[in-house]
Amino acid sequence: MRVPFLSDLPGVKSIEVPIGVRYDDFSLFGSSTTYQLGLEWHVVDGLLVRSTYGTVFRAPTLGDLYAPPADSYPFTSDPCSSATWSDLTSAQQGNCQADNVPAGGSANVDGQQRSTVGGNANLTPEEGDSLTVGIAYSPDFIEGLGLTLDYWSIELENVIEAVGAADSLNGCYKGGVASLCNNVTRDSKGEIIDISERSENLSAMTAKGIDFEANYTFEALSGEFYLNLSWSHFLERENQVVDYKFDFAMEDLNGQFENDNSYATDKVNFTANYTLDNLNLSYAAYFISGLEYYDLLYYGSTPNNANDQSQGNHMYNVDSILYHDITASYSFDTGTTISADVTNLTDEEPIYIEPAQNGNTDESNYRLFGRSWFVRFSQQF
Repeated sequence: MRVPFLSDLPGVKSIEVPIGVRYDDFSLFGSSTTYQLGLEWHVVDGLLVRSTYGTVFRAPTLGDLYAPPADSYPFTSDPCSSATWSDLTSAQQGNCQADNVPAGGSANVDGQQRSTVGGNANLTPEEGDSLTVGIAYSPDFIEGLGLTLDYWSIELENVIEAVGAADSLNGCYKGGVASLCNNVTRDSKGEIIDISERSENLSAMTAKGIDFEANYTFEALSGEFYLNLSWSHFLERENQVVDYKFDFAMEDLNGQFENDNSYATDKVNFTANYTLDNLNLSYAAYFISGLEYYDLLYYGSTPNNANDQSQGNHMYNVDSILYHDITASYSFDTGTTISADVTNLTDEEPIYIEPAQNGNTDESNYRLFGRSWFVRFSQQF
């Protein structure tokens, strides 16, 4: 529902207030009412100021609740292993021995551990709120140009997420976090039998950032150009993780690689398209800013000062990367289209991230293949 508020005043072409209300009733979780309240202020032609505030309620999905248990073998090592026993403090060794690990460490020197993934019938809904504030501007003096700039903030409580095996092991034995010890099962000899990676409700998640987008359409060289630039910038990205002091606490992961996820501060996409009759040429660039991480897969973390843990750990850097793609296509009046594409034009290699689970890289953000090309023929009948 949209409620008109003001119109046709100096500095106010119109103001409208979008309002939305939603009611949910779940047999497992009871009822919940969420709402969204907005403001759209058309200052003058081409200039819009907008804001939206809303509450969030997300019930666990069937998969979250009842996905059948399955074995997984994540890459992580036993911090109580005999191979690294001498690196532990006396308190950390005591945490291991309290869980049946003999003095001198366990016999587990494997780089992968058995874990169980699956649903959790004890989950409760996520709740939170979101806020966006921004402007959209299409100046009259530059035809075809459109600009948007938005600030956004999301805060959730009781976030449904699995605690990674490495966090459970390090938090339990190096940090003494009792709740994480509940995720680890050892036999009478202190050897790991299983690590639970089932979904559970964590304390919170916050994300704040800025999005900018520019679009420009113009005619030149007897055809039409379309340019688009989009930029996403994290200001904050907090999750509950095992931090460098081995506390299970909220940590700002902005610019870090953590728990097999990349939280790049900046991502930029740029595309340029040129169309002339049945010919289309396209160029695309994709930029990802650099990352940092401090926990190595097999060797753990390295303190900056072994005698003062508050100084944090040595950080390993991941370089930023820029990909380039070009595409050309031509459509004939017969319904035939021929296109050619070259991806990763500069032949960038996959970014190396030592603790990443899949080939030591983040395949969801970085490309696994170097320069590639294809030619496609299609016919419509």
